Amino acid sequence: MILLFAKFLAVIVAIFVLAKTTHDYKKKKESRIMFLFWYVLWWGVIALTLFPRIIDTIFGQGRSGVNTFMGLVIVFVLYMSYRLYIKAERTEKALQQLVKELAIKMPKE
Repeated sequence: MILLFAKFLAVIVAIFVLAKTTHDYKKKKESRIMFLFWYVLWWGVIALTLFPRIIDTIFGQGRSGVNTFMGLVIVFVLYMSYRLYIKAERTEKALQQLVKELAIKMPKE
């Protein structure tokens, strides 16, 4: 039951991030390269969540509750990385805009 909940949670988070990054890309808030990076990464999370045998073939057999917990931790860390990237990108753009406005207003010395 916990495994099913973990899969559901991971897929929901991935779909949310995919929708958010697509929206930001369409609104020109995100570059094409970063859009593709996050898009591929989160589709990979969905694929690994729905087809865990891929992980078994890569790392060997042995599924347990610890693997499920570690998978959720990885999804959480990826999500937090995405959110930090978004905030840093927006802060950088705001600072660039502020510097442009100040440069225009200040007289040359």
